[in-house]
Amino acid sequence: MPTLHLATWNVLHRVHAENYDEGVVTPYPDEAARAAAIANRVAEVMADGVAVLCLQEVSGDQRDAFRRVLPPGTGFFELAYPRRPQPRRPHVGRLRDATELLVTVVAPGMAAETMASLVFPDDPGKGFLGVRVAGALAVFNTHVSFGERCPGQLARLAAAVRSGAVPAAVLGDFNAGVHHIAAGLGTDFVPAALPPDALPTRPRSKPDGKDQHIDHVFARAARVGGAQVLPAHGLSDHNLVRATVEAG
Repeated sequence: MPTLHLATWNVLHRVHAENYDEGVVTPYPDEAARAAAIANRVAEVMADGVAVLCLQEVSGDQRDAFRRVLPPGTGFFELAYPRRPQPRRPHVGRLRDATELLVTVVAPGMAAETMASLVFPDDPGKGFLGVRVAGALAVFNTHVSFGERCPGQLARLAAAVRSGAVPAAVLGDFNAGVHHIAAGLGTDFVPAALPPDALPTRPRSKPDGKDQHIDHVFARAARVGGAQVLPAHGLSDHNLVRATVEAG
């Protein structure tokens, strides 16, 4: 299998942003403008050689913006959560479709098919989506809950990856630091090591005791390296993480 460039990005669902006062959306009172800018950023990343991009907190509107911008032949795979985010206050950036999804985007011309998906039973707004690409690599896109639900979700995720019996990459927003996640997945999962001067994957404007590197790329039965954090240019509260994966 050739070396593949993979990336992950939590694009920040608009309703979550407003519910939790994420100031990054303030310059975008029109969510359609932010959705278009995010879609253009994804197009830039894909054009720079990323074969598979795993996206979390995608609204239905954002998914549609991707489809308008990305080239014909791009593969789109999605998992819609049964929980629909509900505004806690008057909602500024109106959405036509507030559904929350995991979306995996695959570069045009690359064979891909869904192989597994699960909404975690203890959190109807978190889960994983597995897609087999290039006939050889299973790419699992995931969003894992913070706190006490995390270990059980990691166990379910690891079991699904192992059951595929092929080289695999696991990417997403894990809501915890790399050592905690590595312990939960197991020693057969190897994380992509970020350089010491890497940007935070989840920058925090004020200290709150939480890790600022919570978005990760892991590989199983494959080599992983070349990790870097790419800036989100103020479009989300998360930056992107990019890495290379090659079957061992």
